[in-house]
Amino acid sequence: MKLSVPLAVAVVAACSSGCEPDCATLEPAYAGAASDEAWRVMLDARANAATGGDAAAFTVPTADTPLPSTTAATFSWTSPLKVAGIGPIDPQLLLPRRRQPTVMDRLTSVLIPAAHAHLPPVTSDLYLLEVDVPGRTCPVAALTTELSFTFPSSDWEDIVAGTAAPTARLLSAFLTENRLTEGAFIAESVTFTVEP
Repeated sequence: MKLSVPLAVAVVAACSSGCEPDCATLEPAYAGAASDEAWRVMLDARANAATGGDAAAFTVPTADTPLPSTTAATFSWTSPLKVAGIGPIDPQLLLPRRRQPTVMDRLTSVLIPAAHAHLPPVTSDLYLLEVDVPGRTCPVAALTTELSFTFPSSDWEDIVAGTAAPTARLLSAFLTENRLTEGAFIAESVTFTVEP
């Protein structure tokens, strides 16, 4: 027992002084029906992603049109993975119907708290948008089931504060109940500028 306390202190001290952040643990911003479980699937799929084929293509940003620095730009793309004619699915429709709790359920919940499930599994085309910012270790990232994304203002400030031109990357795939069924595909990256 005496050895474990100094060992734990040494591990914490070593990690707090000079350890590089693990980018695979910094969750992205989420939009649409995206979830943390789908994000893990995309991270695993990145190693075997293919270029070309059904890869998405950026419409914004472009290499020759600077983005405004004062307001967060909306990144957008086109994708062959987008299912034509199907609108967004209301996540509430995917949730199971709840029955009314009985008196026994209420009494039991006082003593034993209930566990709540994660978000419904994703069945959709999914996009992992990452912006590499020079001078920053990890990219600014977002995961969405939509064809566009606007970063929150704090993330946009990080992008604008880069020491050189940032680069946008996009990974796309189709998931069926959080299982990869098509892709993943890497879009052609875009290095863009931000107005001063």
